[in-house]
Amino acid sequence: MTEDNLNEQNNCDFSDISILVVEDDLTSGILLSRILETTNPNKMDFAKNSDQALELFQTNKYDLVLMDMTLYGSQYNGVELTKKFKEMYPSIPVIFQTARAFLHEKEECLSSGAEDYVSKPLQKNVLLNTMAKYIPQTVQKV
Repeated sequence: MTEDNLNEQNNCDFSDISILVVEDDLTSGILLSRILETTNPNKMDFAKNSDQALELFQTNKYDLVLMDMTLYGSQYNGVELTKKFKEMYPSIPVIFQTARAFLHEKEECLSSGAEDYVSKPLQKNVLLNTMAKYIPQTVQKV
C-alpha cells in the first residue's frame, strides 16, 4: 500500500463499531491501525497472538473481527481461532486479512466460519468496503 492509497478519501463511518484486529506482524498492525483510524471506530483493540485475542474476545463486545491466518508463535492459528470465536459468538463477522492468497488457503479461511477474506497487500478501499458489507447500517459507501 502506498501513502497515496492510505490517504484516499472514504465515506466509511465506523463510529458505532468495535473492532478486534488479530495480527502478529507489527508492520501490518500499524498499517491496519492507520486505515481503520480513518473510519473513526468506537473501539479498536489489537491482539498479537491467539491468547490475547481469546482474552479480549471473551471480555469485550465486538461488532467485527479482522483475523490474520498465520499467527506465528501462537497456540492457535487464525483458522483455529476463528472456529473458537464462532463457537462462542457465531453472529460476529470475521474477515481474514492475510498474505496467503492461494485458493485452497482462502477456502480454508472461509470454511472456518469466516464471512470474508481480503488478501495482502491491503488496499484501503477493498478492506473498508468488505468490512462495510457486514456492518451496513453504519456505513456509507461512495
